[in-house]
Amino acid sequence: MVAKVNDEKFDIVYFIKDSPKNEELKYSLRSVEENWEYRDVWFYGGCPDDLCPDRRITIKQKGLNKWEKVRNMLREAFQNEELSENIWLFNDDFFILNRGAIDLLPTYDDTLVTYIESIMKKNNNSNSEYTMRLRLTIQALKGFTILNYEVHKPMLINRRKALEVLDNFPNIGGFRSLYGNYWQIGGENRHDMKIKDLGTYDWEDWEFLSTSDESFKEGEVGRFIRERFNKKSRFEKEANETQK
Repeated sequence: MVAKVNDEKFDIVYFIKDSPKNEELKYSLRSVEENWEYRDVWFYGGCPDDLCPDRRITIKQKGLNKWEKVRNMLREAFQNEELSENIWLFNDDFFILNRGAIDLLPTYDDTLVTYIESIMKKNNNSNSEYTMRLRLTIQALKGFTILNYEVHKPMLINRRKALEVLDNFPNIGGFRSLYGNYWQIGGENRHDMKIKDLGTYDWEDWEFLSTSDESFKEGEVGRFIRERFNKKSRFEKEANETQK
């Protein structure tokens, strides 16, 4: 099993915006409780009013842009010796559909070159700041593979190895791809599982799902997730007011 190291359980880390409500995160946590193996769940950044993780680190986001803010938050988390040496890096819009999903990691989706091409095709072949940062990531990885790890699934990160990546590639976007290619973590070539459309996909056999704000609120995928994970988790305050 690639993702499990001696069957040890690792901490999950979410980086959270400071907002009073986050419905995607609530349902992500329900899917985690049902289908994932972990030690503790940590929130870095903010915390919705109705959710309570195992551990919470409040951070005022610092940086000139969102990429710099993310890197600063990543560094602060990777330096935290209270976290397990290896951590699961989650986004608030990750949903785990079955207990076998953990055995499929790590995964990537083709190369950064094809990823950039797919983004530009959807945007009338126009560049964006994001695609330009991805091109800088490719340049920085000269001599390494350029597999696309910017996929919407959990990623197992070694904190000390991650700090080396941040030190060696300052001010470069695409942290997941930098980490995956620099450390040659390999994995399976599988499609990205983020759904932005409002219609229906054949996702019931997928191991993971991820959504956009719009597809979660108004799309069929959001309806599927809300129906699939309709039981409250221990992270919801009204379900467990005594949680630390």
